[in-house]
Amino acid sequence: MKKRLLLFIALLSITTALGAGPTYYERGDRLISLKGGAVIPLFSYFFSDKDLHTGIGKDNTGLLIGGHTDLNYQVFITSHLALGAEVGYGFNRTWDGLLLQAAPFSATLTYLPLQGQWELPLSLGIGGIYTTLGSTRVVSPFISVEAALIYYPGAVWGVGLSTALHLTAELNTSDELKGDNALLGVLPLTLIITRRW
Repeated sequence: MKKRLLLFIALLSITTALGAGPTYYERGDRLISLKGGAVIPLFSYFFSDKDLHTGIGKDNTGLLIGGHTDLNYQVFITSHLALGAEVGYGFNRTWDGLLLQAAPFSATLTYLPLQGQWELPLSLGIGGIYTTLGSTRVVSPFISVEAALIYYPGAVWGVGLSTALHLTAELNTSDELKGDNALLGVLPLTLIITRRW
C-alpha cells in the first residue's frame, strides 16, 4: 500500500511540475488529429465463467493483430484542458478467419501537461462502439485511455506516436446470450499527425 501511495504522489508531482511550465494554448484554440497504425488484442474476459484470455491467437483472445485509425477534434476550455470528439475504425481477424470490425465514437477530455514544441496529451474517451463479427452486429459501451508524444517542428503541424487502452463490453440482457457477455481490451499503437490553430 505504501509503494502505491508513493508512486501516486510521485506521478502527481511530475504531472503538476510539467503543468507548471509555460502554456501554448488559450481557451478556444483547436486541435485536429489523424491517427493510424496497429491494434493488438490484449485480453478478453467472459463474465459468466470468469474466463480470462490474454494475448494473440486461437487459445488466447482468438484475435490476430489488426489495424486502427481515428479522427479527433478538440477545443480548449482552459490552457491545459480540451474537450472533443473522436470517431474511428479498427479491424482484426479472428484465428479462424472471420473479420472483426469496430467503429468507436466517443467524447474526449484531454489534459496537456507539456505544451509547445513537444507535447504530451493524456486523454480519456467515453462513448460507444459499433462492432461486427460475421453476421453479428452490436453497439456496446466504450472507454479509451490514451497517451501520446507529439513533436511540432513548426507552429502548426505536429507528428508523434500514440498508444491507448480501449475497453469495450458486450452486455446482453436476453438469457440465451448472457453467456457471451464479455470485456475486451485492445492496445492501438499509432502514428499521429496533428494540426493546431
